[in-house]
Amino acid sequence: MCIWCLTAPSLAQLSFVENPIDQTVVIGSAVNFSCEINVLNNGNIIAWYFGDDNQISSGTMIVGTEPRNSRVEVSGNRFTLILNGAQIIDSRPYRCAVVGSTGSVLLQSQSANLVVQFLPLGTDPVCSGGGSFMEGEPTSIGCDSATGNPIVLLGWTRSDGEDINHSRDVNFAINAAGRTEITYTFNIDRNDLNVTFTCTSTSPVAFPDYRASCDITFNVLYLPEEPTIQPMPRPPDQREVTCDSRGNPSPEIRWSVQGDVNYTVSIQGTTLMWNTSQSCSIVVSAECLVNNSVGVVIKSMVLCQPRKEGTTTMKSTTEMGITRTSFTTGLTRSSVDEASEEAAGGDRTILVIILTVLCGVLVIGLLLFVIFVVIYRKHRKEDKYKTSRGEAGEDNEGYTTRVTASTTDTLPETEGYEYMKSNVTLGEPDDEDDYEGVSDAVTGPTTQAGEEAQLKQDYALPDIIQQKETKFASIVKQDDVDRANLQEIEPNTYVG
Repeated sequence: MCIWCLTAPSLAQLSFVENPIDQTVVIGSAVNFSCEINVLNNGNIIAWYFGDDNQISSGTMIVGTEPRNSRVEVSGNRFTLILNGAQIIDSRPYRCAVVGSTGSVLLQSQSANLVVQFLPLGTDPVCSGGGSFMEGEPTSIGCDSATGNPIVLLGWTRSDGEDINHSRDVNFAINAAGRTEITYTFNIDRNDLNVTFTCTSTSPVAFPDYRASCDITFNVLYLPEEPTIQPMPRPPDQREVTCDSRGNPSPEIRWSVQGDVNYTVSIQGTTLMWNTSQSCSIVVSAECLVNNSVGVVIKSMVLCQPRKEGTTTMKSTTEMGITRTSFTTGLTRSSVDEASEEAAGGDRTILVIILTVLCGVLVIGLLLFVIFVVIYRKHRKEDKYKTSRGEAGEDNEGYTTRVTASTTDTLPETEGYEYMKSNVTLGEPDDEDDYEGVSDAVTGPTTQAGEEAQLKQDYALPDIIQQKETKFASIVKQDDVDRANLQEIEPNTYVG
């Protein structure tokens, strides 16, 4: 009797005791999905499905023609689905179901997802870039790989140990082909010569032992370095130097001598020899020429000078791929003199700065002095005005003295008299208007508007009218005396 053909409870009593669950396995592993129901009706069976509605089994019998079916079996009364040697194509959802005798699905379980982890296949990763570049040129290197599951990690390393993975010039992406990719962009220099750039692919979570890589190297072409002229030990009256330099491609080194043709110089490869006891009619110089396919570098030196005095020259210029560096040896001028000249130049600069500061201070001081004079004169004028206002309030004796001084010293006698005559009404004052006339007369050209106003106020006070009348009579009397004296002196200039 079949194990699932049992007494038939109602459909409502059917239920799954165990549902299949999600699983993640490494490629090639075996997978077990369990499915258990409480009881089966007579004629009902358990069937397995994958994907949408692709049936794998019916009871313990495998159905269908899928390639994977050769790796599938159903075991036991719990109807366990066994998938041997899981492959990438097996990454699907799986479920079980109760199928009636008529072939209809009566009850189905929840779906369980299968995830198969795998590494990139073939020769991944693949590197791109490298080759020959001129120093300073921008370049880019790349590395890509199939993603794998989980996605593999890519990183760059240099054989000299420099870390470049944290550089902002390193970029990670998934390219249009669905492959993971890492690129590094930089300007190449001579330090990159003979350095190996390695791209490494790893998957530390699922496959901790996995490690794959590819390499890139560069041939960096650069101008020869500045030649080094090295003196060799020789007797006192002889000199020997060698010239050396590096470049890529490896440079050619040779000597060239110019000047007095009678001056004897020996050249052996990169070595130059000469006797310092020789004399020369013109300057004798030697040049070390270093060249490769990138450019030429020339370093020159003076071997002999017809005069004792000389100047030391140090210069370096680069023009159209040719660098020339020259220096002079055997001169009488010492490096101390050169240092003195440099110090003197620095002193002159400091002196100019000091003079500029002093001139600025002088200008500021002059401006402050002018401002002080203006303020002082303004205060002097204010003091004089306040003094004149104070004198206007003095007693009658002081006032009379000012009037006398103004009429005798400031104006000529005739002009002063005519002024008095035109402003004073002779006779006894009998109203306030007469007092105002007196105020106008005594003020004359020597009083201020403020004094006049003060005098008018004084004469308008009732309690001092009598005192002012006495003062007026004195003024009139003095006026009569002045009139008589003036008539005696110039009888034709006054008309009474």
